[in-house]
Amino acid sequence: MIIIRDADTQKTLWGIRKDNGKATTPCGGLEDGEAPINGAIRELKEESNISLEPKDLKHISSDKNNDGVIVHTFLSDIDPDNFVITSEYDPDDEVHDWFWLSDSELNKEKSDYFHVSKEDNYVVKYINKEL
Repeated sequence: MIIIRDADTQKTLWGIRKDNGKATTPCGGLEDGEAPINGAIRELKEESNISLEPKDLKHISSDKNNDGVIVHTFLSDIDPDNFVITSEYDPDDEVHDWFWLSDSELNKEKSDYFHVSKEDNYVVKYINKEL
């Protein structure tokens, strides 16, 4: 998964999922033999149309979630004006809208607002300095 922040405002990029109406960040599974950083870059491009290079990402953590799956978390601060952020090209058609949330807005939301609960959400953990 990738935490995308606006370099100026420090707001975080979130999308609303089509299947359950909950907030999510760009993320997805790795293809066979794919390095985590390359999978993160691929998923980000597919889901949001943001193209980044490995040098643009900072590795934050690689931890097992509650299901035993290793979640590789990366961070990138971007200038949103340099990208056309859209889910139009997502082959999985998962997200219908991308938007920005400040840390205070994020922390005000209830856990059921998120696709992954606040307690298990790596973006929330990072923002609250738990990673």
